[in-house]
Amino acid sequence: MKKTLGGIAILVLTAQAHLFAQTAENRWGITFTSNFVDYNGLTAGNRPFDINNWNKAGRFTISRYLLRHLNAYGGFALGSVTNFQNLETTRQPFWDGDIGLQYPIIRSFTGKNPKIDPYLSVGVGFAKLGLTTSGLVTPGVGINFWLKEDFALVASTNYNHVFFANAFPFLQHDVGVAHIFGKPKDSDKDGIPDKDDACPLIAGEKYTQGCPDADKDSIADQKDKCPEEFGLAQFEGCPDSDGDGVQDSEDECPEVAGSMELKGCPDADGDGIKDSEDECPKQSGPVAFQGCPDSDNDGIPDPKDKCPKEPGGIEEGGCPKKEVLAKEEPKPSKTTDTGIGSDLIFYLPMRADIQDEYKPMLDKLVNNLKNNPKNTVEIEGHADASGNDAINNPLARRRAENVANYLIKQGIKPNRIKVSSYGSKRPMVPNDTPENRAKNRRVKIILVAPAE
Repeated sequence: MKKTLGGIAILVLTAQAHLFAQTAENRWGITFTSNFVDYNGLTAGNRPFDINNWNKAGRFTISRYLLRHLNAYGGFALGSVTNFQNLETTRQPFWDGDIGLQYPIIRSFTGKNPKIDPYLSVGVGFAKLGLTTSGLVTPGVGINFWLKEDFALVASTNYNHVFFANAFPFLQHDVGVAHIFGKPKDSDKDGIPDKDDACPLIAGEKYTQGCPDADKDSIADQKDKCPEEFGLAQFEGCPDSDGDGVQDSEDECPEVAGSMELKGCPDADGDGIKDSEDECPKQSGPVAFQGCPDSDNDGIPDPKDKCPKEPGGIEEGGCPKKEVLAKEEPKPSKTTDTGIGSDLIFYLPMRADIQDEYKPMLDKLVNNLKNNPKNTVEIEGHADASGNDAINNPLARRRAENVANYLIKQGIKPNRIKVSSYGSKRPMVPNDTPENRAKNRRVKIILVAPAE
């Protein structure tokens, strides 16, 4: 019986060698160990670790991960016993089958699998030595030394308690190797384990950590603002078809490269006006002239200027008109006494329109001319010195012509009206104050009566 119990103890001890760091991804494991029973270790006067008294066996174990804190195992051992309770016995065959649980100490507290991996264990089973069978309980301790993620050296010691009254307890020791394996959980079947899959329930790509990428632009759909269009990371997955640094959704000219300032539209002449709105896209010009230049600075853009290199008036299509300045001294037949209360009309800066306050005066002039059909009138246009001649000369002429046109609309024939323009050449007063400049912005009316 003692020999039988010794063999049973050896077999149970070998079951402890399978304990290693299995995980939810690597659920299964196998171990192959050499197992040694120390039948004298708990006997008075003997040394627990005297290898000369150990019996040898071999064991194969299959194990499975259950929880972070537990692994389960089941194993079978086969061997023989010759040394039992200080007695030399004949070689007795034995076999063993058992199941148990393992508690990984470090993994249970940290959730990680260390390279040096101690554990506690307990198992129950049956063993047969010779013709004798016994039930067992086998608490134990052990340690795994992981050389690779799936391969370890294992060592363990366990105490074997038997249920028979005439049986003896044993110490048993293992050394061997362990290998873990298994298919990681992959809920969406995309080939990426759930633990590494950022989208474990939706099939995706490896380069997006398991998340889908419908447009294959390497940006996961949940981070892609344009998931159906191939785009760039800098635009959060949205495209920039013309490569101008402005994404298509904000690019007013998505097929033609342009500048960010013009929302992706080109500006060939660099005048700040996009080509589609530039009437002169190859020539730089101001916004006021729709992008066209005004080479002579006369206020008329070159495409509408008949003389683009010479400043001129609007009436002449941008060409200059030679002015015949009237003599300063009127002829004896001329008079500024028009009979209308005043001979001057004043203007706002850069304006040529007649203000309403002067229209009653001009109406009186019309009556005078109608009542005196031989009388004629001369109209002189003037400007202050705020601008240059290119501005002042046309402005003074427009002022005079507007007065003449008013008289013509009231029924005065054009051949009775003479228009003259002096620009800023004949100021009434010096152009040194705003008040004086206001006096120089004027039209002078001269009534010409036939000589007596």
